[in-house]
Amino acid sequence: MLMIKFDADDWMKRTEKVRKELPKVGKKMMAAVFSRIRRDVRTNIRANFKRDTGFLYKNINYYAFEDFGGMITTMDGKSEEKRKITFYASFLEHGFSVSPKGDGYLTIPHKKGGVFAGFRKERSFTVPPRPFFEPVVNDWFSGRGGKAERLMDEILQKEINKYVEKRGTGAPALRD
Repeated sequence: MLMIKFDADDWMKRTEKVRKELPKVGKKMMAAVFSRIRRDVRTNIRANFKRDTGFLYKNINYYAFEDFGGMITTMDGKSEEKRKITFYASFLEHGFSVSPKGDGYLTIPHKKGGVFAGFRKERSFTVPPRPFFEPVVNDWFSGRGGKAERLMDEILQKEINKYVEKRGTGAPALRD
């Protein structure tokens, strides 16, 4: 007859340690996901914009919170100057139209063959959307088993293993 002894008190102590550490684990999980998203957004910026986008590139920031939440933003909340510089990110993402007040015209620089050829007058102009942020976020969080979920599962499993492992036996895997 095989006898298995289960130490419920020891198990409760170890699982209590995990419960107390969950806020830190949540912050670590979100920070890992957001740092990867930031990397991909920056890659997207470099690939899709020909003009200098240094301020936008440098100001893709993320903030991870202990409640398993956070945000990724194109603005640095710490600096008024940087907030003013990167406000154009939403215009690039969604596109925009410009028209003059009243019935006037806009004077727009005109290029031919990449060379300045004077100015022209227009009633309005539209800059088409050039999404660089939302496609990356959608890619990371889309559907069941998205990249973000897999990365968070991996980090959570490592944290659980730290607190639950005992004498070479690991914690049960989160996924089958």
